[in-house]
Amino acid sequence: MYYYVFEQPHSSVDRKVNDKVKMILTDFGIVGEFCVSSPARSAEELVDMGLRKGMGTVVAVGSEDHINRVVNTIKTLERGLHRDIVFGAVPTDKESSLRERLRLQNIQEACEALKYRRFTTVDVGYIEGASYFLTSAEIRVARPTRVTIKADRWESEAEITDMAIYSDLTFNFYNSQHAKGFVDRWVSWLTNNRDVQDKGISLFRAKILRVSGEAVLPVLVEKTVVARTPIVAYKMPRALKLIVKRDRFTPRAEEKKKEPE
Repeated sequence: MYYYVFEQPHSSVDRKVNDKVKMILTDFGIVGEFCVSSPARSAEELVDMGLRKGMGTVVAVGSEDHINRVVNTIKTLERGLHRDIVFGAVPTDKESSLRERLRLQNIQEACEALKYRRFTTVDVGYIEGASYFLTSAEIRVARPTRVTIKADRWESEAEITDMAIYSDLTFNFYNSQHAKGFVDRWVSWLTNNRDVQDKGISLFRAKILRVSGEAVLPVLVEKTVVARTPIVAYKMPRALKLIVKRDRFTPRAEEKKKEPE
C-alpha cells in the first residue's frame, strides 16, 4: 500500500496542485493513504507514523526541501525497522533538479511511474550526525570565506562563496566574485584531475569529504539548515530504493528492479 506524504500547502495554487495529484493517482488506480503535513504534524512525524503502521512504499509530494526531509526520516528510521522502504517522489517544483534527474516532464509522468513501482537503488549523501539528502547540500555566503576542503587524498584551502555537494559526493565550489576558471584550473592542477583540466568542468569526486574553516558556515539542504561547519560528508552507495519512470533514468542509475507490493 502506498503512503503519500504531501507538503503543507501555503497558497491556493499549492492546494490545487495537491488536488491534481490526488485526482491523477485516483485515475491510475494507485490511491493509498493520503496525509498532509501541517504545523500540528510535521512531515517527519507523518513518515514515522506510516512506517510504524508497516507501510512499505512512502511517496513524498512537494518541493525538493520536503522530499529531502522525507528521505532523511526514512533513512534515519530504516535501520531500526530491519527492512527496506521503497521511496517515490512527485516533485511539484517546475525547476526541480530531481524531476530532471528522473526525466519527468510533468506531474502526470511522476504519478505514472508510481503505478508500475519499478525502482532502482541510488546513492544518498550523508552529513555525519546531521542529515541524509537525495539532491544536494550547499554552502552559500555573501562574502568570500576561506575554507579547508579535504577530499580523500588531497587537501586545499580556498576562498569561496558557494559550494554544492551532491548525493553521490561529487562537488564543486567557487568564489562568485572572481572568475570560476581560476579556481577550476588551480584545483585541477592540485588534484591532477584531467577531466577538469581538459573540459573546464568544476566538478570533483570524493568518498569522504571534510569541510572546515575559521568561520562557522551554515549547510543547507534546499531551504533547511541541516548542519554547520565543520562537517564530514559521506556517500552512502545504493542506499535508497527509488521509484523511477519505466526504462528511463540518468546514466548513474543501477539496474532497475521490481518487487511485489
